[in-house]
Amino acid sequence: GNDLFDRVLDHPEGVRLGQTDPARNLEDHIGFADGRVRLLPPPMRQEVQRALDATSEVDPAFPFILNGGMRTHWTANTNFRDPQWRKGRGPHCALRMNDRDALRLGLAKGDSVRVRSRAGTVELTVLPEAHVQAGHIHIPNGFGTHYPHPETGELVSEGVSTNDLTDARDRDPFTGCPHHKFVRCAVERIAS
Repeated sequence: GNDLFDRVLDHPEGVRLGQTDPARNLEDHIGFADGRVRLLPPPMRQEVQRALDATSEVDPAFPFILNGGMRTHWTANTNFRDPQWRKGRGPHCALRMNDRDALRLGLAKGDSVRVRSRAGTVELTVLPEAHVQAGHIHIPNGFGTHYPHPETGELVSEGVSTNDLTDARDRDPFTGCPHHKFVRCAVERIAS
């Protein structure tokens, strides 16, 4: 990986990384002597089973499942970067949770809450919604980044980053991607 990166830096005009004949791509890259595709190889089957088993675990210390990276009107891949174009009523970075779960915890729209996982803690306001699945919580992606204030130039941060709740060690063994769409969390009210 480092050698490839160095080649790209040394050749800003471009680097050929590989060549493929689209008509023969499958045959050229199948990798098995019998020419067959392995749709569910044993290591992947074991990981799928592990993931299925893990979702059924219940941890009373972390009763909610955070699905990090929620999309909103203000977030679309990298289009969330500059907060100056974000218009409309906020809060733009709020914890969405099932309205019955919020009621059970004594939470109302706009209350301050602390969301805690094994990896970290964030604080934000809550937005109870009927359409959110019970036991699940959502935080939009793209927040918690520092930007220069338009008038003072001072770096300020708006919202929270779901990365602060994601444990990089809890990740997919094949891709290395953290399980940011399934993070066990606790939610508690912050006294006003």
